[in-house]
Amino acid sequence: MKRANVAAAAYVLLTFGSGLAVGALGHWLYDSKIVRASTNRSEEYRKRYIQDMQSRLQLTPEQTNTLTGILDSTRSLYRELHDKHRPEYQAIQQLQVAQIRRMLDDTQKAAYEKYLRERDARRKDSRP
Repeated sequence: MKRANVAAAAYVLLTFGSGLAVGALGHWLYDSKIVRASTNRSEEYRKRYIQDMQSRLQLTPEQTNTLTGILDSTRSLYRELHDKHRPEYQAIQQLQVAQIRRMLDDTQKAAYEKYLRERDARRKDSRP
């Protein structure tokens, strides 16, 4: 009888342990794949960055204003660079799409076109 009790306890512990492992894995997958309901991550990052700089460097209000100006001008330069090279990125993407279309049969092309429309809609929705 003692052997049966040990086996039963082992099965209970094994079941509990596997449930714990599956639950932890599921939570990790859910947490890593979840879409964050953030309207503008760059603004959140910017606020955290400024707060971090203020606390670490003990910035004065004047220095914080100067830092904000530096970040504004840097953002402007990044946007100009991105806008300048956007046509080049789009040309590369169009080349990729054309190459993929050439390798597909008619049924696959229809599904691919649907995929492209859905992707474009998601991109429009995610832009600030």
